[in-house]
Amino acid sequence: MAKEVKKSVLYIYGTKEDGNTRRRSYHNLVNNVDAEKLSAFGKIIGELSGEETQDIEIVETSMVKD
Repeated sequence: MAKEVKKSVLYIYGTKEDGNTRRRSYHNLVNNVDAEKLSAFGKIIGELSGEETQDIEIVETSMVKD
């Protein structure tokens, strides 16, 4: 029986003290979590890093495994 597997990657873009942009990535997050919760997680990580969050990008992929 085929099974669909969904994976998410969260990219957080923040501004460092020197003004440069830093991109952090978090791969293989929990399956079937909606974008709203992932975005909230990204905001928390941004706050904990002490950097100003510019943008949060969520990439979801799915594949079917036999």
